Amino acid sequence: LGDIGNHIMGTALGGGDPTPLKFNDLFGGSTALAHNNARAVADPLLLQPGTAAFNNAVDAATLSTADNLGVGARIQDISKVYNYEVDYDFGDKFSFGNVIVGAQFKNFDLNTGGTLYTDEDGPIKYSQYGAYAQLKTDLFDDFISLTTSMRYDKVEVLDVGNVTPKLALLFNLSENKNIRLSAQQGFRNPTNQDMFIGYNTSAAVILGGTQSNIDRFSKTVLLENGEPYNYTGKYVIDNAVEIGTLADATNGLGNVKAEVVTSYEVGYRYNTPKFTVDISAYMSKYVDKIAGKFVFVPVMESAYNTPAAAVAADSYYTFQVDSNFNDEFQTSGINIETTFSLSNNLSANLIYEYNKTDYVAKPSDSYIIAWNTPENRIKAGLNYTSGKLSLGANARYNSEYFYQSSYVNGTIEANTIIDAKLSYDLPSLKSILEIGGNNIGGDNYVSIPGAGLIGSIYYAGLRINLQ
Repeated sequence: LGDIGNHIMGTALGGGDPTPLKFNDLFGGSTALAHNNARAVADPLLLQPGTAAFNNAVDAATLSTADNLGVGARIQDISKVYNYEVDYDFGDKFSFGNVIVGAQFKNFDLNTGGTLYTDEDGPIKYSQYGAYAQLKTDLFDDFISLTTSMRYDKVEVLDVGNVTPKLALLFNLSENKNIRLSAQQGFRNPTNQDMFIGYNTSAAVILGGTQSNIDRFSKTVLLENGEPYNYTGKYVIDNAVEIGTLADATNGLGNVKAEVVTSYEVGYRYNTPKFTVDISAYMSKYVDKIAGKFVFVPVMESAYNTPAAAVAADSYYTFQVDSNFNDEFQTSGINIETTFSLSNNLSANLIYEYNKTDYVAKPSDSYIIAWNTPENRIKAGLNYTSGKLSLGANARYNSEYFYQSSYVNGTIEANTIIDAKLSYDLPSLKSILEIGGNNIGGDNYVSIPGAGLIGSIYYAGLRINLQ
């Protein structure tokens, strides 16, 4: 670093401009010699594939140990889900409209051997069931089409079930124009991981929020000071503090339940053989949004008898407890979709989405809301056909947005991706020649923080019909 500084300063003092200087300028235009010397030192220290040392390291990294200290990376999952559904359509049996009823039953057998869920002592078994009824009828000489429904769902391990009503009206203004209005209440049950996970990511333990899971949880971790400590679910829930302020964080922690969303939508559709446009707008209100909350759980013993003392001595560990967001928040948006023919051979389509929420995610949030939706998203496409030749091109764009997850948060940058494909029919060979590419000419991009970069793909192929 001293050499680099002297090089830059020497250039500046000599009257030169140091801004275009590069690191390679110190090494005669190339760092290859330094790189090769570094590799010569480092390579003998690396484990070589195929050797006993390498194989032993792989075995150790994928080993699921019984001491719960987080050694190894293997997650096994041989879970089973049995799903049963029945529906009955009454057809025209009722004069007032068409009635459909149905029911569903699911039986879960979760088995990860303690590598993901808290099922060290045996599979977690539970069931959920639901039933619904729907009525659809036409009113005022088919000017209005009315659809209404009601559904009830219950998960065995959750305290309460969910009733979800829906009402939708379609106004037929003409054969090719209509307006639609709808109001409905929906829900999202916690996932299996939201309810039953007990996994140490090495940065934090993710703890599912059902009471039965909290009662089962017992895991030994290495505290920030390096000391081992066995946490129980009850200890976590009773002693959690807010990250930063160290205020009590136990209120509402755990006991995860279904999130409920109430939505209203209005839309308009115009449709002709050569032109179609559909415009809609929505507003949704979320209550009890399922979210993981990050907390510190201090180990308070005789030497550290307060949360502040324990955290100051690094006698704590971080937990993410799946819970429900305390505050209500709203989302709203519009959607415009159109398709149109530019000629007998050329057609185009365009979709624009605008989505907005009054909740603003921040890297310092203790809750993981995971809205994960760009404010602006555009999709466009062109399709051309002429005899045996077909050409298609699609472009998609999303604006920058903040992505949250249990493992990593990060900003997804705005990007534009262009895909295209040419197809040519070869009847004599019973084949189709295809040439195309994905993300043509584009930069590498990331769709999820922590995942690998997505680049460009170019391909050529011949599809042969063997029949």
